[in-house]
Amino acid sequence: MISMKYFFYKYIPIVISIFLAFSSCTDDDSTDPESPSTKAKPIINVRIDGVENQDNYTINLFEGINIQVTALMAADGESNLATIKMEQNGSNEINIPGEITFISAKGTEYDFSTNENQPINQAENEKLEISKQFADSSNISGIFDTTTYTITVTDDDGVSNTRIFNIIVLLPLKPAKRGEIYHFEGTNAGAFSLLQDSAYTTDSVYLELRNTDVDQAPFTGSFKIVGQNFISLVKASEGDIDFDQSTYQSAEKVYNQENKITYVDNPEINDIFIYHYAGANIYTVLKITAIEPNNNDCNCTNKGKMEFLYKKTL
Repeated sequence: MISMKYFFYKYIPIVISIFLAFSSCTDDDSTDPESPSTKAKPIINVRIDGVENQDNYTINLFEGINIQVTALMAADGESNLATIKMEQNGSNEINIPGEITFISAKGTEYDFSTNENQPINQAENEKLEISKQFADSSNISGIFDTTTYTITVTDDDGVSNTRIFNIIVLLPLKPAKRGEIYHFEGTNAGAFSLLQDSAYTTDSVYLELRNTDVDQAPFTGSFKIVGQNFISLVKASEGDIDFDQSTYQSAEKVYNQENKITYVDNPEINDIFIYHYAGANIYTVLKITAIEPNNNDCNCTNKGKMEFLYKKTL
């Protein structure tokens, strides 16, 4: 019979040897070169019209824009910059050679029309500064929509960094026009066509504002849609839209999130309403600027007047 003492002295050294061998392998693994995923990445900064590193930039349709990109080697300074790529995805993507060529601070041209990697000039592989001034009516703002730009910089060790931003092209509304309606039972025009920019004294098939105050009743400015333009409107919640800066996109957004109506009771000064013309992507933004229940421009019994400003996509 084998004694426990014999078992201990015979097999324990073997276990220790296995443990030491395993520890040795572990130590060897820790000395492997640092993998690319753990290395410091190149640095990318984007400045558009003087504003740096935003997720979204907005410009108006056919507006010019200046884009500046700075790429720096990683903070540890071990690997030089190797390539830069700008990918475009959206309505205003430019794939014509030369039209999206950026010029570096040292005069090197980088053509990003192919969405492919561009080798970085050796003289700029520690710090690359490139810029492009897009003129008015350039392709970068020719369609009111969103285009996404992805800039990727890779260094000599294959370590990459990426910055993504959107350029959102807005469609501004036409300059504001003035309008007014009176008490419909008075002698002055009690209705208005926003499409025709015309006042009406009688019902018509082209009325977006037709006062609904009845004979001998005080003027409240209440109005309804009358006619065949197949339109509806919404009342914008306070702060949802800036009348002075309103665009197609802001009008569409507010219109889609509010309840659709065809009449308005007792409007107030500074109320904003948005009209949509069904079957066409046409919006009108209207702001009440004055309500005068005792206005007697008509020199008649049914007094009252309401003034407004309106801006259209047409």
